[in-house]
Amino acid sequence: MKQILKWIENFWYHHKLAAVIIVFAVVFLIIATVQTVSKDNADINILYAGPFWLSSAEIRGIESAFIQTMSEDYNGDGKNLVVIKDIILLSDVQIEERIENAKAEGVTDLYINRNENLKLRNSLTTEIMGGESIICLLDPAWYEYVNAENGFMPLVEILGYKPANAIDDYGIYLKDTEFGQFFTAFQALPEDTILCMRRMTVLSMFKGTKKEEERYNWHVRMFADILNFKVKE
Repeated sequence: MKQILKWIENFWYHHKLAAVIIVFAVVFLIIATVQTVSKDNADINILYAGPFWLSSAEIRGIESAFIQTMSEDYNGDGKNLVVIKDIILLSDVQIEERIENAKAEGVTDLYINRNENLKLRNSLTTEIMGGESIICLLDPAWYEYVNAENGFMPLVEILGYKPANAIDDYGIYLKDTEFGQFFTAFQALPEDTILCMRRMTVLSMFKGTKKEEERYNWHVRMFADILNFKVKE
């Protein structure tokens, strides 16, 4: 027993970093496998991150808007399916604004769980780094948070051009697209919601590079469908 413990101690001392990476990869694979097995095979995965809570009905309505805009059944399984992941998250500025607004209304005991908010911020980072979601609908604070880490694909690389009304090289206000203006479901989102698309990350190799590249290309085509959407006369 002592020899085994000594071997483990020696192995950990010399291979600590490799062991941590292996454990992370195994956990990531387990989570990815469970996600794949436990839900329908979505064509498109979309992330919303911002301060506004969305009801189940509002989420279904937004998913329906994307489904109606799809030009094809991207994964070829005979049905169009869009899944939205929502992360209800406040920036530090938004937290302070809510506290100040509450005080102005005579509420002095408003409690915002900052630790929970931090966990949600970590969830956003995880989703951007290696989650299922690729197309994003983001509050400006979280758009800047991800953009600061070079987390978005340039619009010109997605579309072949940069829309004239884009806010920068990576995003466009949803309200400035005919898609966002036409579907009433988007009234549930703030007017400053930004439409963008995260980069394909190195963590995709844990899911299978070819498979993830194919899935990413579905979202590229979906993004083009969104920007090419026109209201029929």
